[in-house]
Amino acid sequence: GDDFIYPNTALLAVRALATDQLSGSFPNVTVLISNGINNPADVALSILNEVGVDNSLIDTAKFDEWRTFCTNNGYTCNLYLDTTTNVRKALDFVATCGRARIEQFGSHFSVIADMPNAIPVQGFMFGMGNILEDSFKEEFLPIADRANVIEVTYNDEDNDYEKTVVEVSNDT
Repeated sequence: GDDFIYPNTALLAVRALATDQLSGSFPNVTVLISNGINNPADVALSILNEVGVDNSLIDTAKFDEWRTFCTNNGYTCNLYLDTTTNVRKALDFVATCGRARIEQFGSHFSVIADMPNAIPVQGFMFGMGNILEDSFKEEFLPIADRANVIEVTYNDEDNDYEKTVVEVSNDT
């Protein structure tokens, strides 16, 4: 057994006979790595736990609510980190998959999700009754100056998890 510890690292060992088929090079090996969770709330909790955040510092009620919201809406996160990143960036990416933001309040962590509220939130309506005469102005960005293309890069499950770029444009 190996006495070394490799936290947050998937390890793979390949044992192969040195034959003429290898001809001095390494064999190509494809591996699918999975920890069995894909709910963004659970992925975020896993990241927090892996970096040593104690559960007593996590607002579990908010994470439970977010987990249910993600499950009910089919939001998933199949995250594969192939570059070094920090915890904040990883949490931001995971939270985006579940329409949320993970916030740190001192040493405590909570989540703010973009989900419907049972109790209406205070809102404001502006109309002729509460706008000063001749003070209302409205400006729009010209259509020619607006962004009309988005590129999404993802690992395509149907193409052996190769990085795939999809471009979507609005040509109107």
